[in-house]
Amino acid sequence: MIRKKILVTGGAGFVGSHLCERLLNEGNEVYCLDNFFTGQKQNIVHLLGNPYFELIRHDVVNPYLIEVDEIYNLACPASPIHYQYNPIKTMKTSVMGAINMLGLAKRVNAKILQASTSEVYGDPLVHPQPESYWGHVNPIGDRACYDEGKRSAEALFLADRIDSQIARGEAVGDLAGIPIAVKDNIDWAGLITSAGSPRAYSKKALQTAPVLQKLIDRGAIPIGKTNLNEWAVGLTGESVHYGDVINPYLDDCLSGGSSSGSARAVAMGIVPAALGSDTGGSIRMPAAWCGIVGLRPSSNSFSLDGVVPRSRTLDVVGPLTKTLDDCAYFLGDLFLPNAKQSSISQGNDLIRIGWDPELLRVLSTDVRAAFTQWMNTLQHSQRVFFVEQQWPSLDLATQNALVVLQKEFYDDFLLMC
Repeated sequence: MIRKKILVTGGAGFVGSHLCERLLNEGNEVYCLDNFFTGQKQNIVHLLGNPYFELIRHDVVNPYLIEVDEIYNLACPASPIHYQYNPIKTMKTSVMGAINMLGLAKRVNAKILQASTSEVYGDPLVHPQPESYWGHVNPIGDRACYDEGKRSAEALFLADRIDSQIARGEAVGDLAGIPIAVKDNIDWAGLITSAGSPRAYSKKALQTAPVLQKLIDRGAIPIGKTNLNEWAVGLTGESVHYGDVINPYLDDCLSGGSSSGSARAVAMGIVPAALGSDTGGSIRMPAAWCGIVGLRPSSNSFSLDGVVPRSRTLDVVGPLTKTLDDCAYFLGDLFLPNAKQSSISQGNDLIRIGWDPELLRVLSTDVRAAFTQWMNTLQHSQRVFFVEQQWPSLDLATQNALVVLQKEFYDDFLLMC
């Protein structure tokens, strides 16, 4: 008889100990790994006399090497009194434990099962929760350390599955396994969309916004929603509800807004790309303040379905990334099929860019020099032609735009609330 060697992490817990006993009774060789923070020796003491049972005191936060055929990753405190005792350690147990066990499984070519929890659904409105139910999640509540840790572990296992598909030569999307963040005015099915105003809005999304769904269909893995100015109104990154978004490089400065959380997440390396929205600078401003790339696409480039409106005529959704190359790759075929194809991509015509030299006068010396160098670089490419124009008063244009913004926002606000 060939006995399978099976590792059970969290094996001294209630579920883990019963699993160990069941696996032994089925004729397997079982290794029970536990740090005994919540696990009890009394749960497995009756198994210690079995020659095919081995008890290992170890914490999954640290790597562990062993030759096994299967892994059951159950390790994590599961009751509020325990997982709230040290929230950071709880997160590390879920996340680092998943990373270490996935690494072990890959190293020894073992099957692995991740034990998750119904807590990933948050405070569910449906009982019991089927797999099709997306949940009712609070990512900053008292139990978020446990919920978010388990959701992160699930994301890691999904990414590992994609890696396995690639290794087997199976077709995957061009964004397969890439984590992204999503501004919290963009709908993600099953999660609350607050638009930064949880008291006035805060609605559970029944469908995922098409612009986000396109990224998911390409294999991207959304890992969370990001903070913003209330109703996406503001260029600073301040929020009375969820806290101000601090600049990633200067603790006494803000990140810019309103796509503040998305910009900071990219700048901090949490994700390589994020979705934001821009009405009057809400992608470009935080990108500039955080030292990353932010693109405001042309109007009507992306669908605005499932995006909380600020101004129907000026709103756009766009990417925030670390580099220009990342931005171009992230966009991919994200543009709508009916979006106009620019002659730029065909390489036939000169690109005409209008500019007003008077605007250079308000720039600082170093910014003016950088802008001038950028213009020279484009002109030397022999594909760009700058046209000097005198633009109307920016003050007057701003006043007119504000009138439009307020009218459209007021109309939409009445419909939403």
